[in-house]
Amino acid sequence: MHNMEIAVLAVVAASLGTAVLLPQVSSAAENEFFAMDNGIRDVKSISDKAALLSDLGYDGVTWRPGTTAVAVKEMTARGVKMHALMMHLSVSKKEKASALPLKDIEALKGSGAILWVQLTRKGGSDADAARELKRLNAVAKPMGLRIAIYPHINNHVETLEEALRVTDLVADDNVGVSLTLCHQLKMRGIQDLAPLLKKALPKLFIVQVSGAETGNTREMGWDKLIQPLGQGSYDIKGLFQVLKDLNYKGPIGVIGFGIRQPAKQHLKQSISYWGKGSL
Repeated sequence: MHNMEIAVLAVVAASLGTAVLLPQVSSAAENEFFAMDNGIRDVKSISDKAALLSDLGYDGVTWRPGTTAVAVKEMTARGVKMHALMMHLSVSKKEKASALPLKDIEALKGSGAILWVQLTRKGGSDADAARELKRLNAVAKPMGLRIAIYPHINNHVETLEEALRVTDLVADDNVGVSLTLCHQLKMRGIQDLAPLLKKALPKLFIVQVSGAETGNTREMGWDKLIQPLGQGSYDIKGLFQVLKDLNYKGPIGVIGFGIRQPAKQHLKQSISYWGKGSL
């Protein structure tokens, strides 16, 4: 049950002077919880994807260019928010500027969604990356859409540290960063994330998590670094506690890339773990 539904029940109960047994809402409710679209690929239609996420209790989803307008309509009808649009910008001195998915961006106008951007590695510099982000921001900002860099292995920006470096060059509060845990573990190994997240907090727009293993994570495959929440030896509760201590209020989402279980199974497990007061 979503928070809005719970609030409505409470108001109705008060007006009738009756007691209604309401479900327990964990502290995790302070952060919206979303599923990334790469975790629902086995669900055929967009309407079925929306129904599954709504039925499981997810607050939102991320999407990719191509069918955004349809997805917004279907997800909204089910009370599922479009948290972010995943997209790419090439970072190059020589190649022509990346074509922007303008129809998809326009479909999100006024929604407050985030354009979650991978800066693909094409031999450019941080200055080239900043230039491309500024070009995108000129379109996104007037539409009420923020931009967050998505650190990704083998991209120009692979870690949160690198994302912060590039946003310093952009120098616009509308352009921020994200923690992508699996890529951070792949590139940096096990580290104390508290100081880094504290530094990033003013620009930290969105967080991606997953169950993962500990050990030499730089040498691990994605099957070890991307698991449903509640699996793996990595201290995900400790990470959630750091975010809580920092008073991070942004959305938190679970990645599903490469997970072999059906979407219904692994997404149910992740939101069940989340609902046990994880944050």
